Amino acid sequence: MPSSSLENGRAASPAKHVWIELIGFDNTLPDFGVGAVLGDMGERPERLSLLLFSAEFVHAHADDDDGLIPTECTSYAARPVAVRGPRQDWTRAELRGLVRGLQDAGVAVFFAIFDLYQFELDGHTQQGGWNRDHPELTVTDRTGAKRHGLINPLGRLADGSAYVDTLVAGLTAVFAYYGFDGLHGADGLSSPRLPLWAADFSDDMIAQFEEHRGALVPAGFTSERATWIWASARQEWISFIARRWEEFWATVADSLHRLGATVMLNNAWMRDPFEALYRFGVDYRTLVSAGVDGFVLETVAAGVEMLEAPTYPPIHGQMAAVLLIRAHLPHVPLAGLVSVHDTYEQWDVVHTAPAMLERDQRLLTALRAVAPAASESTPCLDASLYCLADGISPDVWAHLDRLRTTCDAAPRVDPGGFTLLYSPSTLEAEVERFIDDRVAHTHTLLSSLFRAGAFVGTVAPAEEHESVRGPVLILRPDLYPDELLAEIHASHDRVVSLGPVGTPQEFAGSWRLTVQSERESGAVAHTAQQQDFRPSSEYDEVIETWLIELPMQLPPSALVAQAASVLRPSIGDGGPLGAPGASTSVQVVVGVSSHTNAEVILHNTEYRFRDAQFTAEKRIVGARSLSGDVAFPVRYSGHTLTARVPPKGVVAIRLQLEDDQ
Repeated sequence: MPSSSLENGRAASPAKHVWIELIGFDNTLPDFGVGAVLGDMGERPERLSLLLFSAEFVHAHADDDDGLIPTECTSYAARPVAVRGPRQDWTRAELRGLVRGLQDAGVAVFFAIFDLYQFELDGHTQQGGWNRDHPELTVTDRTGAKRHGLINPLGRLADGSAYVDTLVAGLTAVFAYYGFDGLHGADGLSSPRLPLWAADFSDDMIAQFEEHRGALVPAGFTSERATWIWASARQEWISFIARRWEEFWATVADSLHRLGATVMLNNAWMRDPFEALYRFGVDYRTLVSAGVDGFVLETVAAGVEMLEAPTYPPIHGQMAAVLLIRAHLPHVPLAGLVSVHDTYEQWDVVHTAPAMLERDQRLLTALRAVAPAASESTPCLDASLYCLADGISPDVWAHLDRLRTTCDAAPRVDPGGFTLLYSPSTLEAEVERFIDDRVAHTHTLLSSLFRAGAFVGTVAPAEEHESVRGPVLILRPDLYPDELLAEIHASHDRVVSLGPVGTPQEFAGSWRLTVQSERESGAVAHTAQQQDFRPSSEYDEVIETWLIELPMQLPPSALVAQAASVLRPSIGDGGPLGAPGASTSVQVVVGVSSHTNAEVILHNTEYRFRDAQFTAEKRIVGARSLSGDVAFPVRYSGHTLTARVPPKGVVAIRLQLEDDQ
């Protein structure tokens, strides 16, 4: 994924990538529909990922030009019709022609597969032939039941060989035949579809675990063995699964790199590094060490919010996750998934909730990181991956392109607000402590602060805090050495910290918010609301979907609100740049490019229009709206800006401030 280039002193917008089904093209045309699809897209994407649904595409491959690719691979789960028209049968030669046509147009072509192998066709449930012949790979849940339709990529075949070896042999043949540029490992292949306490507890996986730990799991029914593992060997189980995913992708990446191909993966179900590891046994850092070249972050908050009523906070949770994933992977290309529409899953954001789509993209692309040994910040997200990209009209693509190209990717020295100081080295200790006392982890604290109106737009390595200008935030200071904390407090004029009081053995539900500045200092301790909360494996075992937050000990809401009131956007000397007027439902995000230029994003969390009044520290001498296709005038006078913010949407405004230097 190439970095954004500079144009006329400003950075280009995030790169444009698309995720599209084969049903979006047309094999009756000489160019297989390449011209029509790319013509509608306006600005040509750098990368295109073909959603081919199932690994059956790999397992059923043969070097036979006239052979058909599996029906379920011609559209998402063999759905019969899409926006463009009905599903078509594709020969291997036709698909190879499509790949070459896209490449000739300057587009890198990947293909994406899930762990799924079951689908509906002509009113009947069917399964891919290869998977049907290998039932030993079907996922086994904690009750001992088979989850038909789901394959366990970490499993072994009946003959004792690793599934990954069969997959790699197939991938080698597929890449040689089609000439793809890379593999896109999607949900269930980039991480388990079910959490670690729910699956896979097949005899094979438990045997692998016993080999890993050098000790047997007590005998019994599957449910008894699963319960013992999660209650008595949870840390070992998490580490074992993480190691197996590392080994799996090391094998795949090594083989594809030898072919000159690239490997990118979805992150684990919208989750931050902590829950990716705790819930799904995926450590993003070790996957990169294994050879994974980049990640697609499932930043589809709008789609989730419209489909479900999750306890997981979609947009604020995603903002926190993007910052923390970038901290874990400072030099790895990251693309943000953009909710467009999906006719198989039956949701549409781009037509029914365009304000929410803009909200997601503007808030997420505003997040920035200071890389190790760097003094300036750059955007956390390198690219926007539009999901799914078939059947989008030219005028909608023009709107999406305008939105993306007004997202500023220029490096900045001033963070324009608080910077989170964070060290990925705390992850293992955070998992261990969570198992002991279930105290809220860093991501949950950060997303809670965002929901309460705080804005922390930049993340930087805690060990390199001296490279950060402006105020800083530390979450979970109990995870950091006392010497480092002392250095941070001594080096920065304004430091805010929030975390539990006491060790796991001593923790009694007390949390401390500490504010240090030239004007005020002190610590405030509050007692947590859930004083009778005790660790238990059963808190996890009743949860299977990633949409539900894990029960944990949270700081009291009053303390979170107090912290959020301190964590307001700032400019210049660290004083407040502005705040929404009487409307507490409008949150403020500020990015600073110089002492006279800033971008303000007003975020409305309600389902109705809200008027927001924003007061800047300096006099406003110019303002231009970046939002929407209708150029509403921006109203400002003196230090005050007034804007009407759409329901669940944002208004992004570029300000020019008085130069008083």
